[in-house]
Amino acid sequence: MPRPPVAVVIEDQVELSDVLRAVLRDEGFEVVAARSVAEAHATLHDRKVAVLISDLPSSGTPDDDPMSSIVRDFPNLGIVVVRDPNDEPGPFFGPWRTDGSKLILRRPFRLDDLLRAVREIHPD
Repeated sequence: MPRPPVAVVIEDQVELSDVLRAVLRDEGFEVVAARSVAEAHATLHDRKVAVLISDLPSSGTPDDDPMSSIVRDFPNLGIVVVRDPNDEPGPFFGPWRTDGSKLILRRPFRLDDLLRAVREIHPD
């Protein structure tokens, strides 16, 4: 039997993390929760990860790019970035934002929106 695809969720709100993990599990993913980029990075090195979902903030400058090491080391990884509505719409996390395997999801979002974003970057 094939193993389910792995999703890593970086979310600091425990309740939201629990909901995201449950929804992704219902969609057939094995979900790994990470509290930091370092934890996520370790999982990415140890496992074949299909998608990463992160709510890490960024001011949009290269010096304030919390996921730069992940994007650099795993350039083909599908990433869904959750942003607050008051966050600037301008550039953040550098030029990788234009890559089709990276999507932005604005809060508040419906769980269907999250699943649609995940399916878009990981259609299998």
